[in-house]
Amino acid sequence: MSRCCAGGRSRTASSSSGAPQSPRAPLRLPEPPPGPPIGGSLGHLSAAGRTNAQGQRGRADRDRMARLFRTIALIGLATFAFAPAAAQAATCPNADLQPTAANAALVTDATLCLLNEQRAAEGLPALVRQGDLDRASTAYASKMVVERFFDHIAPDGSTVTRRLRAVNYIPTAAGWEWSVGENIGWAEYYLATPASMVKAWMASPGHRANILSDTFREIGVGIVPATPISAAVGATYVTDFGRRTYNEAPVIVSTVVDTPVGSVAISRMGLQMKILMDRTIKLRVRVQRLAQAGLAGHDLGTKTIRAHRGTNALKIKLMAGHRITVGRYRVTITCKGAAAMKRIVVVRY
Repeated sequence: MSRCCAGGRSRTASSSSGAPQSPRAPLRLPEPPPGPPIGGSLGHLSAAGRTNAQGQRGRADRDRMARLFRTIALIGLATFAFAPAAAQAATCPNADLQPTAANAALVTDATLCLLNEQRAAEGLPALVRQGDLDRASTAYASKMVVERFFDHIAPDGSTVTRRLRAVNYIPTAAGWEWSVGENIGWAEYYLATPASMVKAWMASPGHRANILSDTFREIGVGIVPATPISAAVGATYVTDFGRRTYNEAPVIVSTVVDTPVGSVAISRMGLQMKILMDRTIKLRVRVQRLAQAGLAGHDLGTKTIRAHRGTNALKIKLMAGHRITVGRYRVTITCKGAAAMKRIVVVRY
């Protein structure tokens, strides 16, 4: 006897999902080989979003996500339930191991290797393990096993986006765009190997789309050597996919010009400026002394500083061994190759 569930399919492109399909009759399968009954199930989900200037998702994104999470894909393993893992010709080490507590690291690496093999065959870049995604996927696989459910939405109502926000993977600051996806699956006995699970995912259009998505660049892999439904020997898999992109915006810079820098002590002279930044970033500061009566112009060189989000007080007394004295200076500040500010600053005391 085997289990099979049917459900709707979600689409990655626009963060929307198709309408749920009507339930279908259970598949009639050939008789399994002698041994214990084998079961399993799969699910996939994908989502995308952006954060606006107030740090909240726009209404359209919320509406799309609401529709998305009402459609959950649960796709049965029945169509390939009786193909032994050894027959799958896995090329990654340990791909035919049945997960246990002792070999968790090995089967996790094997799963990632198999997924990246599939991507390489399509000319796609390899997915990179990411710590926040790893924590979320492992925790969710354990949660499904302990609480005996199998779904992208937990009994407490948590969704993949809520879980990834909880581990700080989905940014809340303005200017970020992100995409996430999730594949889940559980299986018993020889179907619980990484080779069998990846083969099952690749045979399902929704799971395959997540694995071969050019959008994703990072992944978390969680494997628990138990199942959420059956008491038999098996494993539960969760892979969380993601990508985060920050939209570069012009750096907001201001300066105080013609500002006294000190009172009467020569040792306190120098360039003193206030720079307002919208994020933490490295700045290159170039200082040129302008020609004036009795004093030739001179390029005093550059230095790198780390500016933080908010107001930064910048004070330069020496540049390349040259003391900043009374006079006029051109200060040019660049970040990531783009000019952020160029000002004439008068130093006096």
